[in-house]
Amino acid sequence: MSTSYLQYSKLILLKVSFDVTLFEKELRKCLRQLLTHEIRELRHWCRATFPKNFRRIMSRCFRYFNWKKKSMNSD
Repeated sequence: MSTSYLQYSKLILLKVSFDVTLFEKELRKCLRQLLTHEIRELRHWCRATFPKNFRRIMSRCFRYFNWKKKSMNSD
């Protein structure tokens, strides 16, 4: 049974969540591999799964994808 990269990313992020620096590094690696709709799903999952002290890291990592989405809608 194959596992999607999105599911694999979630598993990795859960395993490294003990260290915020490692979490940020792994989140950035995941974002490079995922498709746009998968990134959106991962963002929602992260916000629901991890405590508020991860919010700054998540917003820093997802910032590029928020900007990209807004610029695409302005055309």
